[in-house]
Amino acid sequence: PLSKTMSAAKGVEIRRAVWSGAVPVELTLAANEVTASGANPPPLYMLMARTSLLPVEFETIRGHFLQFAPAREDSMWLQDAETGEPLKWQWPIGVLFDLYRPAVLPWRVVVHFQSFPAKTLLRHSGEIVRAHFVNSFKQACFLFFGSTKPALSLNKHQHESLWDAVQANRLSSFTPVLEQVHRAHGERKPFHHAPVRVIVRGFGTDYDNRIVQVPISCGDRGSESSATKEASSTSSSSSSSSSS
Repeated sequence: PLSKTMSAAKGVEIRRAVWSGAVPVELTLAANEVTASGANPPPLYMLMARTSLLPVEFETIRGHFLQFAPAREDSMWLQDAETGEPLKWQWPIGVLFDLYRPAVLPWRVVVHFQSFPAKTLLRHSGEIVRAHFVNSFKQACFLFFGSTKPALSLNKHQHESLWDAVQANRLSSFTPVLEQVHRAHGERKPFHHAPVRVIVRGFGTDYDNRIVQVPISCGDRGSESSATKEASSTSSSSSSSSSS
């Protein structure tokens, strides 16, 4: 049907817009970690893909500041310059940008190679970052398709393409993987729940950066409406509490 074709075309357009989004970032080395005598490290300016993860950019960042600090990759961490809060590497860059909402651009971020905040951040390595992403992908498949089988249907090459899509922000690598999981699920089978996470911010330290997950059915508008009302009610009461 024409309506289905138009809907598919709109989906492609939205997906392309999401993957083309980027965040301008200014990275500076923490002043107390400069080891090069008399040196003033120049900032590093980057345009980071919203769909990517911070550790994907760590090699470039490390290379830029290597001559000015003991840049050990396993202890690198980033900090929002305005709030002083460590940035969670497991959240997409676009999500972090939206959470901290910098007043001016580029977004100012401080680079650290020492005093890793282990109580706040998870330690990372290339394998850990990749495993985290794959696990999140499987969770999303389970919610959306009602099973992890579509994710498990991917072969080694498709797994490599999925990770390449994240590292290089390459939509052309992601699209065939997306098509494969849909084929594995079956065209006529219904979808189950929208894989959505809501991260709370702006309601005080007791609530900030908390993750809220409410089952939102793909086919039951009543459930979706109920979830929306619940979230709206929580937000309103928190706002009233904050205002008073």
